[in-house]
Amino acid sequence: ATMPALSGAQPQAAQAQAQTPAAPSPSIQQTPSGVAAVSPASPTRHVVATYFHNTVRCVTCRTIEQRARETIESAFAAELASGRLVWQVLNMEKKEYEHYATDYNLTSPSLVLALVEGDRVVRFAVLKDTWTLVRKKAEFEAYVVAETLAFLEEL
Repeated sequence: ATMPALSGAQPQAAQAQAQTPAAPSPSIQQTPSGVAAVSPASPTRHVVATYFHNTVRCVTCRTIEQRARETIESAFAAELASGRLVWQVLNMEKKEYEHYATDYNLTSPSLVLALVEGDRVVRFAVLKDTWTLVRKKAEFEAYVVAETLAFLEEL
């Protein structure tokens, strides 16, 4: 797969508040084996980090997912354990998840952060720079940590 085309002047993380898509299920979490697992009880207001992928996955897509998972698991272990932050991986081509591609305006596999209150998304960001930073591990990690921290500060 090729890197998605990014339009000229975009904010660091494309954000939207006008439409609030249904929240990704905070109780579903992907394990390293790819099998869904129940996460700790999530607080009413929490952050969901979701890597959305297609059925056919290229090396770059898998690398972005792996780096994002490793970064979030190492930098935010306490938040994951408490349920303040939930990590999940979803195939956006599966019928039950395809609405997220529209909800979040996804044109390629993407890491999305969502601030969730109850069952509704209050704010979300598509971390588009993961594509340009994938070969720069330290910058990729710093970007994901900074964006995730900004969401966690809103809890």
